[in-house]
Amino acid sequence: SDGASLWSASTGARTTSPAMTGDVVVVASQDGNTVEARELATGATRWVATTFTTTGAGIAHGAPLVAGHRVHVHVTNGQLFTLDLTTGAVLDVLTIPQGLNEVRHISGGDGQLYFPTRGGEIIAVTSVTPAPLNLMATADLDGVSLAWAPPAPNLYAISGYRVFSSTSAGERGAVV
Repeated sequence: SDGASLWSASTGARTTSPAMTGDVVVVASQDGNTVEARELATGATRWVATTFTTTGAGIAHGAPLVAGHRVHVHVTNGQLFTLDLTTGAVLDVLTIPQGLNEVRHISGGDGQLYFPTRGGEIIAVTSVTPAPLNLMATADLDGVSLAWAPPAPNLYAISGYRVFSSTSAGERGAVV
């Protein structure tokens, strides 16, 4: 290689260090509330996701972490977003009670995310809200009713579930 530039693309904001997997590179803005995925070979945009829901001086993203088909990115206001690697859809949002204003990096392994702080602390959280337990579907003429029990209590609040509708077993349909 001669060190020649392969491509460049404007993001409109300062970005974090990139995370790469397969043929995708993911960066988060440090000045805005977006995370974006680009084609590794060309720099073409695959998706742009809007993330944090609060604003204020000094709120910024940390560098993203790709694990499997998910992108995890934290925000210095204490929010942790889990995004779908293929679409950029927000899969989960956790709010860390201690906040993440002293965290600049994420590490992951065995379904956990680890946040080292400047104060010498390590915060460990599960990466995504667990699935509900004892899911039951009851059909009648008017439709289908769903009931379930939430998973065992966890330090972090469940932000919600997404329910998908499909006519074929094992295929994920549209969100209801």
